[in-house]
Amino acid sequence: MIKLPNMDLWYITKVFPENSRFDYKYVIDGNWITDPLNKNVTAGGAGNNSTLIMPKYKSEYDEIIAANVPRGRHVIRTGWIRLSYIGVSWGSLTSIYLAVCAPGQFSRVLSQSGPFWPKNWLIFDLVGETVTPQIKFCLQTGTIQDTEEINDAMVNILTAKGYKADYL
Repeated sequence: MIKLPNMDLWYITKVFPENSRFDYKYVIDGNWITDPLNKNVTAGGAGNNSTLIMPKYKSEYDEIIAANVPRGRHVIRTGWIRLSYIGVSWGSLTSIYLAVCAPGQFSRVLSQSGPFWPKNWLIFDLVGETVTPQIKFCLQTGTIQDTEEINDAMVNILTAKGYKADYL
C-alpha cells in the first residue's frame, strides 16, 4: 500500500474482474480489522470481513433462491421449516448431528462450512453408524475454503450410507 504524504491515509490500486466478490481485512500493527470506510461486511470463519462486490457480480445463491423459494405473500411455507435444518459453521455441525440422531424429524439439511473435527471427528462415526436415507443434504464451503477437504469427506460418507448429498 502507498501512504499519502502528510496524511494518515493509505491506498492501493487493483483491477478486478467485473463479476467478482472479495472478502478482506486490514492488518494494522498485527491486528486484523475490517475496513472502517466500507459498510459492506460479511460474516466469515475468522469473524467479520469487509466485502468488495463488483458491479456485475451475481451470486449463485440468487439463482438457487429464485428457482426454489416460493414467491408471494409468505416466503417460507408452514411445514417446510419444521422439516429442514440449516446451519453455518458450528451450526452446520449441529444440523448434521440433529438430522442423523433424530430420525424422522428433518428431511433436508443445509450445512455451510461445517467444521467436523470436534471430539475427534465423532460426527463421522455417528453418520457412518446411522441410516436414514430419506434425508437430503446439501453441503457448501465458504470463501475461505478452510473446510473444503472435511466437507468432501462428509459428502463421501453420506453418499456411501445412501443419503442424497449435494456439494456446492
